[in-house]
Amino acid sequence: MKTNRHFTIQQAWTRYMDAAGNPGKKYQYSQFAELFGRFAESNDVVATLRHEPGKSMFVDWVGDTMEVQDAVTGQIHKAYLFVASLPYSGLVFCQAFANMKQDAWNQAHVNALAFISGVTQIIVPDNATSAVHRRQRGDTERVVTARYRELAEHYGTAIVPAAPIARGRRPTSSRW
Repeated sequence: MKTNRHFTIQQAWTRYMDAAGNPGKKYQYSQFAELFGRFAESNDVVATLRHEPGKSMFVDWVGDTMEVQDAVTGQIHKAYLFVASLPYSGLVFCQAFANMKQDAWNQAHVNALAFISGVTQIIVPDNATSAVHRRQRGDTERVVTARYRELAEHYGTAIVPAAPIARGRRPTSSRW
């Protein structure tokens, strides 16, 4: 799986079943997948995700801020990078903004959707504060901000925030 990102658990099970040097009773797929899951947790293995064309667009503010110098005044400004990615095609949209506020977040989406000339069924933000918030301090549930929800309703798409990582755990894979 590390050398071929398209290799799936189903393919691993098929190879396991076809292995000539392993006669006798073998695990059925569900048991094999469960045992593989346990192995993957302790050995840092990741599974391949299947994506459908037009189904989803992943979005987030990424990287460190950049410094941009105005060519006329020489004044230096910060730039924040917004990235939208279509996982099936690998198409990436990136644009710099002066801040990460709600207006910039929403405008970035408008620009990304114009760039791809369409609207995906779902948009998956990675828990940016301009996308989701907690209703009350200490809540574990995150809800989509009102203005972001309005943008989604306008475009006829759904916002499905990425699941937050449990405290003390690191992500098992990267979407980008």
